[in-house]
Amino acid sequence: MRSLHRTDANHSEVIKAFEALHCSVLDLSSIARKNKRNRGAQDLLIGVCRTNELVEVKTEDGEESESQIEFSKNWRGAPRHLVRNVDDVINLVQKIRMSIKNGITRNVSNVE
Repeated sequence: MRSLHRTDANHSEVIKAFEALHCSVLDLSSIARKNKRNRGAQDLLIGVCRTNELVEVKTEDGEESESQIEFSKNWRGAPRHLVRNVDDVINLVQKIRMSIKNGITRNVSNVE
């Protein structure tokens, strides 16, 4: 039987990059396996500068599933971020830190 949710090949690398930048990381990738209602949930919850951010991890050519798009559309919290590589992680953390420094505490999403 195929798993409902597989992690992308770069999943561990992305987690290590966030941790190297002194972010807290909670891996949420198994949530979809445990509860049908949570299908499409984002892969990571990161903590940086006293904020919590949802992050979806995809490979360079990976696409979001319909359930992931639907989950994001219905999520009532801050928009999620999409990262594909270590450079995306660095850019996201820098963007969050700069927005906090400049007094902007929300909606620094890199998702259009």
